[in-house]
Amino acid sequence: MNKCYAIFALDIKDPAVMREYVKAAREAITSEVKILAVNAPEVVEGKWYGQQTVIMEFENIAAAREWYQSPVYQNAVSIRHAAAEAKVAFVEGIDVQAFAESTPESVLDLIGDRF
Repeated sequence: MNKCYAIFALDIKDPAVMREYVKAAREAITSEVKILAVNAPEVVEGKWYGQQTVIMEFENIAAAREWYQSPVYQNAVSIRHAAAEAKVAFVEGIDVQAFAESTPESVLDLIGDRF
């Protein structure tokens, strides 16, 4: 199964309440969850949403869904709603090894009908 990435694009309206969200959300972060980035993005093309972006890694999409829907994280979500507007998405990764071994001709077999 492929890794799954949760991407949060945050438009923060109340920094003080957002700090409370971060503390509450931290309660839901276990050793199975990796925080890969928390920062303002450097936008190189197009228009980005919000001032902060968070990228998290999960073992698979089922684990991401389970974490997001957990009562502990949902408590934090209610705080976040008071602090920021957010766009949140799960993106399934691809087979990293298969991609590394692909060629320009075979990569389409790996990507499939995604485009």
